[in-house]
Amino acid sequence: MGIFGLMGVDAAIKAPMAEVEFTDPIRSARRVVKELIENEKAELIICLSHSGTVPEKSHSEDVFLAQKVPEIDVIISGHTHRKLSEPILVGKTIIASAEKSGKYLGVIKISQNGNSGWKLNSYHLQPIDGRIPENSLIAKEIAGYKKMVDEEYFSLFDLNFEQIVAFSPINFNTVNKINEKHAEEPLGNLISDAFVYAVKEAEGEDYVPVDAAIVPAGTVRSTFFQGYITAGDVFSVSSLGIGPDNIPGYPLISVYLTGKELKTACEVDASIAPFMKAAQLFMSGLNYTFNPHRLIFNKVTDVYLERPDGTTEEIDEEKLYRVVAGLYTAQMLSVVGDKSLGLFSIVPKTREGTPITDFEAHIIKDKKNNAEVKEWWALCQYLQSFEKVNGVPQIPKYYGETHGRKVVDNNKHPWALLNKPNGIALAIYAVGLTILMLISFLVSIVWKKTIIIKKSSLWKKL
Repeated sequence: MGIFGLMGVDAAIKAPMAEVEFTDPIRSARRVVKELIENEKAELIICLSHSGTVPEKSHSEDVFLAQKVPEIDVIISGHTHRKLSEPILVGKTIIASAEKSGKYLGVIKISQNGNSGWKLNSYHLQPIDGRIPENSLIAKEIAGYKKMVDEEYFSLFDLNFEQIVAFSPINFNTVNKINEKHAEEPLGNLISDAFVYAVKEAEGEDYVPVDAAIVPAGTVRSTFFQGYITAGDVFSVSSLGIGPDNIPGYPLISVYLTGKELKTACEVDASIAPFMKAAQLFMSGLNYTFNPHRLIFNKVTDVYLERPDGTTEEIDEEKLYRVVAGLYTAQMLSVVGDKSLGLFSIVPKTREGTPITDFEAHIIKDKKNNAEVKEWWALCQYLQSFEKVNGVPQIPKYYGETHGRKVVDNNKHPWALLNKPNGIALAIYAVGLTILMLISFLVSIVWKKTIIIKKSSLWKKL
């Protein structure tokens, strides 16, 4: 048996600043499969793929992989987190996917089919819940890993994996529900507020007020349900990445954006998130309204700052504002120009307005111990700061509701769709008007010629 892993094109695109270069997945798969067959004499070839499938099979990377490398017998598909209740069969290749986060145990039974390879006997997804009896050997392995994580990681933060850090009276939305809905999200509010709190705690007397904190939906990897929250639960919510300190977890960084770029960030959320769910943004300190029925890249109709005391402030497009985000998020902001075909531009800057080239130089560190302030640790600190009941911090009911940070205006009245045009909309309107005028001009010429021809024909008959 031969097993190999593969990184897909879309997955690689989503990490443009990773400084890792991936070769063409099809060429790589062909090379590895050839080696497994010729050198390892593998009779069964399994690909652990981080490419994925989508509802439209013709657009699925793993379907394309199966078509181009038919020697692969089984593809265990990841990245897109799809739940395939039935496998996708491409030739003799079986493509399976069991959603994400250990929700299901995928069970495939196959048998050799003479000299033609392998045939599928059965396939099902088993929910991983209390109905599955605990396996003592696996439980022992897990306990060993937890002990190792406590000793080598959580001890750095004076925590342990099972330590209770807060209580939630709220059932926050699952990650799937967050991605399904384009709107303000209480969990996004909680995380973005936590970033602001953590920066203030880390900088102490040197704290420079944060104007806005940004959290993309794609970096939210888990949620909180009603009940006690452990340190392990908090890490799961913001578990991505690693910092230059080689400790897991993306650190927070501080950048400056102009008021115009803050408005652009809102427009990126309004216009791009419907096509890229991971690009949906949740923000602290920045409130905005958008109409999903308006012209793309002109959906935002109102943006303003909300200060900690509840007062609001109009945004000055030329002024620099302090913005806090995770390292990955800040790096992704700089590629907005490419993603919007050059229509938008967000250039993270220093306090003096100089474009940032080394994002790691702007990582926020705790003044007391010079440690990187991780995204998950910021959230953990914020949870621990809440008022205690019976010695346990309680998430305020405030976070069980929305507060007008992102307002969706579904008004379809022509005035609501066309008022407040930005430069992009005006340019499109101008092009559209020019085309209409040209069509009108051509129609008038054709009409006049038709009239002349008809008159000429009439005169000839007379």
